[in-house]
Amino acid sequence: MIIKMIKRAVAVVAIAALPLTLALSAQADVDGVVSPVTDPATARTETVTVEDGGGVDYKISIRWNEKYKDAAGVWRVSVSHLKVQRLPGQAPSADDGLDAHFDVQQGVSHTIIQHKVYDGLDLGDDLSVTFNPRNPRSNIGDTRIRIKVGTDDDGKTNSRWVYLYQLGGIPVRGV
Repeated sequence: MIIKMIKRAVAVVAIAALPLTLALSAQADVDGVVSPVTDPATARTETVTVEDGGGVDYKISIRWNEKYKDAAGVWRVSVSHLKVQRLPGQAPSADDGLDAHFDVQQGVSHTIIQHKVYDGLDLGDDLSVTFNPRNPRSNIGDTRIRIKVGTDDDGKTNSRWVYLYQLGGIPVRGV
């Protein structure tokens, strides 16, 4: 009898948590929209340039928006606009796609909370694509996004891994 009650309680909790789980995982993978409502003016953008194995240069940037406490009271950092742009005038034609591999890692152990691999993404008119990564736990200097990119089907290697670490001085939501 007690085991049945426990099973029912677990089932009720699981069903109640399902909408929250779906809402947290429904974040768009590829997103090109910039919203002034969700992007505080004091957010910090980090930008680096990297070369793939074929000698093609890419500019990679990430926007560290703000820190906030989630429903469980855990400090997280809102990240968005992980943008990869093939620099104009580079060797491949505009119709050559992009290969991208990125991981969102959190904490000292760099636990991977999101792993995405894309093959042959179409680039926009500005030769770029933008992703909306999952928000990791806030841990300045340890939380990071790692990414490597390359030209699709050129027979060359992708770039080296680029590490974009959470920056300090990011605003706190509601303060």
